[in-house]
Amino acid sequence: MLSSASPLELRVAKGPSAGHYGSVKRLQILSLALVALLALQAQPSQAQERPQGPALETTWEVTLKGKPIGGEVTRQVRVKGGFLLETEGDYQITAEPFNYRARLRCDGVGALTSYSLSSAKIRATAIRTPEGVRHSVSYGAAREGVGGASLAKTGGRFAILLDTLCFTHYELVGRRALAKKHAAFEFLALTPQTKGFPVARFEPGAVSELLISGVRRAVRTGTVKVGGLVATLTYDEASGRVYRVEDNQGYVAETTLYPRPYREQQVEIPQAAGAPQGAGPIQGTLTLPGNAAGPFPTLLILPGSGPTDRDSTIGPNAPLRDLARALAAKGVASLRCDKAAFRLRRAFSSGDPAQIAAARERFGTLTFDDEYQRDALPCLEWLAARPETRQIVLCGHSMGAVAAAEVAAASKRVAGVILLAGPARAADELLIEQTTYQLGEVREAPQSMVDSKVKEIRDVFAQVRGDKLPAGQNLMGAPVRYWKNLLARPLTPKVLSGLSQPVLVVQGGKDCQVRKADYDLLVAALEGREAPHEALFLPELNHLFMPCVGPSTGIEYRVEGKLDPRLPDAVAAWVLRSFPPK
Repeated sequence: MLSSASPLELRVAKGPSAGHYGSVKRLQILSLALVALLALQAQPSQAQERPQGPALETTWEVTLKGKPIGGEVTRQVRVKGGFLLETEGDYQITAEPFNYRARLRCDGVGALTSYSLSSAKIRATAIRTPEGVRHSVSYGAAREGVGGASLAKTGGRFAILLDTLCFTHYELVGRRALAKKHAAFEFLALTPQTKGFPVARFEPGAVSELLISGVRRAVRTGTVKVGGLVATLTYDEASGRVYRVEDNQGYVAETTLYPRPYREQQVEIPQAAGAPQGAGPIQGTLTLPGNAAGPFPTLLILPGSGPTDRDSTIGPNAPLRDLARALAAKGVASLRCDKAAFRLRRAFSSGDPAQIAAARERFGTLTFDDEYQRDALPCLEWLAARPETRQIVLCGHSMGAVAAAEVAAASKRVAGVILLAGPARAADELLIEQTTYQLGEVREAPQSMVDSKVKEIRDVFAQVRGDKLPAGQNLMGAPVRYWKNLLARPLTPKVLSGLSQPVLVVQGGKDCQVRKADYDLLVAALEGREAPHEALFLPELNHLFMPCVGPSTGIEYRVEGKLDPRLPDAVAAWVLRSFPPK
């Protein structure tokens, strides 16, 4: 793809004289004039541009090494003598967004006629002439630098424009493959920022079937090799239309027609009116089932304690991301968001003094309500307004389970509740139990050290309960007011006993942070209700619902593992059984 790197310098004879600089300036002006002339030449007449039939619109969604980076939307229409592709791309590969508009006109068999691309930093043009293809590129917001214009001689061979971040251009390869009856072929590939046509080769692959818009269609794979680039296409055997591109640089581009287990959208949700500021808007990921139309039962997933991101990332593991994607493959949508504490921590490293000061002030006033309820309630309203969603289920992991039960009691939007490794006891009791286990059993510290640390925890939380510590003082990574707010609320079993929604409780037997005692207390509270509930205990799984060898210590969180499939299987089955389509 075109990069925003500096253009090639114009090199003249050595010696920085006034004449030298004047020559360079004249060359720049001449090159700019040539770029402008080529741009005018690349614009066909209005008669040539008049559509001859309905437009075909295609949306591409693109990831780089598994991370969504944006995509493009293309409008394809037949015009006199060929067809026209108009593309708008919106990518976030680096800190600076890259947005572009492109127009590609081809003849009836997909060979380049004219091309233009424009963005804030790059402009490229190309036009086919009897001598070959004239193409140019210029850089800079005001096009100050010039990459130069050149003529690439094709020798009469078939040429395809292949600007590699405009994935729509692979459609031209698919059309050529169709014309060649899916046999191997070579072509000249023009990338507008280069000064020649490298030879590319297409190798056909296997035939299979895909469900496209509810219809089974025969598709083929094929591989394009040009220079160091290797791209594998999945295209329609009957029409040549390309549905998927994956290359050896880590890019995967799929049209929204391509069947996949899930689709993801990065979303931004305004905070509730009157919510304390400083953390910024709520940022998250909406994960939807592949190509199904919906609406879907939808989970709002609440992560555990601490400055946790939407995926509950720890080391190489992202259990909530994996859960959301596995659920989508089974027909259940979800929204997961970065917590306020995570957004504040990101603001601390922004380098902006005003933003850092606001985040520091906000951190000192943070409470449990701010971390969960103040974000969860606007997220529920946002989901309720989406056409893809129907019943909304709150799903909390670890301390997020405490919040899930409370929000369900406060909001009529919540149809059901799922508690994953949910604590049932007070926070200081959990901390004492965790400390005793880590020091006494994992590290085998002397009992005197264990007793001393336990006393320290008891004493400090007695001070929190007795209002003897400054509210803004940092205590174990959170302000004292946060802990006081958390300790003052009713325990989760009591909250559950008053809920009318169906509830699912899931617990891992090797969890070293939330124990079976908590699971038993939650289940006992649910058994006293009339509303339905289900409970699942998985003996081999740790706090992240991953299997581990031997007892869990928390150290294994930093080793790459896999979410046990029994968790998404059980959650999806319960959701679909509890909330069937109307």
